Amino acid sequence: MSRRRAAEKREVLPDAKFGDIVLTKFMNTLMSRGKKSVAERVVYGALDEVQSKLKQDPVPAFHEALENVKPAVEVRSRRVGGATYQVPVEVRPERRQALGHSAGSSRPRAIARATA
Repeated sequence: MSRRRAAEKREVLPDAKFGDIVLTKFMNTLMSRGKKSVAERVVYGALDEVQSKLKQDPVPAFHEALENVKPAVEVRSRRVGGATYQVPVEVRPERRQALGHSAGSSRPRAIARATA
């Protein structure tokens, strides 16, 4: 973390198929070892499957599922006197993008399933 100035946010380009920035961020968190085309194939395949089952546009369904996964409250440590307390705090909207949370918790299960 720099002491001089805050790091500037990078702009993420929307994905090619649906033109959605959140979908691109999800693909970037899903991506492993820089293989973006593999992550795109996985996400687009899943969205095609959602479209065939729900018979509607898959992007709003993706946003709704993402909204259900986003955390609303997190706990932060607060020191009062000599004791440390876990204090519940509202999550900032930038941090609420639970993209890394959902991809990070599913990856160990996928690896275990592939090796079993």
